[in-house]
Amino acid sequence: MDADTRLAEIAESHPGDWYSGEWRTEYIEGTADELSCYVVKHQESGTILAELPDWAGPIALFIADAHDAVPELVAEVRSLDAETSKLANVIAGTGLALYEEERDLARMRLAWQSARRRAQGLGEGLLREVGNRDSWITWAKAAQAEVVRLQSTLAERDEQIAGLLADEPTLDDDQPGVPA
Repeated sequence: MDADTRLAEIAESHPGDWYSGEWRTEYIEGTADELSCYVVKHQESGTILAELPDWAGPIALFIADAHDAVPELVAEVRSLDAETSKLANVIAGTGLALYEEERDLARMRLAWQSARRRAQGLGEGLLREVGNRDSWITWAKAAQAEVVRLQSTLAERDEQIAGLLADEPTLDDDQPGVPA
């Protein structure tokens, strides 16, 4: 039997509003004709609800106390069950959040490792290129020197062309054989 079923049985066994109010035990001294006994009495009406032998005083006290205690205990158990359910949901949610966080961390670790491998591969290529830097610098200086040499040659050629153009005969009035 599960706990909910048992709790429902206990709640149903309680007399509820029947003789609501306080229940008390009372010891009744015996006489020559009657034995001593304990009674459970409804305080407000004075109705005797149970009569037990004199040796059953603790049982009578239990009956009287149970009338008030059982509804309180049932309510407390239900409250604790509800709180337990809430906490179980919190724990489950926390567990799920931790699981998702661990998965995210695992994905980040994998991405980081992949990035490191790629960077290492690129780094090796970059190191080769940096190693070739001196060669590139030498080639660049040689190219700059060649540009300067070609500019100088071009300037010389421009001067030569200018000189040739200046020495070239023109068809103007000062030349012999030109009709006037």
